[in-house]
Amino acid sequence: MHMYQNQNRFIKMRAVEGLSLETISKKLKISLEILMDWDNEFKESIHKFKMMELENIAGKKKITDLDRFSYLADWYERLCKELENRDLKEIPTTQLFSLVLSIGDNINSNMHTPAPYDPWDEYLDDDFPEFDDFDEDENDHN
Repeated sequence: MHMYQNQNRFIKMRAVEGLSLETISKKLKISLEILMDWDNEFKESIHKFKMMELENIAGKKKITDLDRFSYLADWYERLCKELENRDLKEIPTTQLFSLVLSIGDNINSNMHTPAPYDPWDEYLDDDFPEFDDFDEDENDHN
């Protein structure tokens, strides 16, 4: 097999199958040293390939960001309600509380809300140089 073909198989085995370097070494009959070099050399390609595969899976299952967010929000709400009914002295409550925090963080990290529009932002540019020293002029008149 040509080196190029082996490198492509390596990238696929790392990205899609998630195999260890040792397992790939045995399957491709290539030394660990070479595979470690390839792992470093093709790190970006492996990551991109993995992201493409995840996107492909999500597309097949028709999972959107909105679906994920909705699912997480539903679980967050259910866990919060359950936590309210629990006695905080119970050990499982600690785990439940941890889940609430974890899912809450996940929800926050998945929210991509744009900054609110502030109409005054457009006037903060240098479009009105006559107002640059406005405060100083006002103080002079007092």
